Amino acid sequence: MNFRFAGTVTREPDAHVARPTWESLVELHKLRPVASFRAVSPFTGEPVEIGRPRCEPAAVVRGGKRMGVVVWWETGEGLDLYGDPAAMAELGAALATDIGGTFEPHDE
Repeated sequence: MNFRFAGTVTREPDAHVARPTWESLVELHKLRPVASFRAVSPFTGEPVEIGRPRCEPAAVVRGGKRMGVVVWWETGEGLDLYGDPAAMAELGAALATDIGGTFEPHDE
């Protein structure tokens, strides 16, 4: 399953999202850790594989169906969201609120 890039959650002035913060977001939003997933690069439009060791993805599952994926990058620069942009916007806004940041949806 290929997911489209839906947006990014960042925060300023301390942009770093530490691993314990990521782990609490996974628990709070009932995300499910996954090893990797296929996505479409927003830069090239080509399929890419996203997963360890550089990042840690977690699936967004609602009603037993995988709706998208949230990715925490090891560098702590923020969270990337993949899936249907309309479906991921609400979660992106909630994640941003939780870390005192902002959600920037990806415009196609």
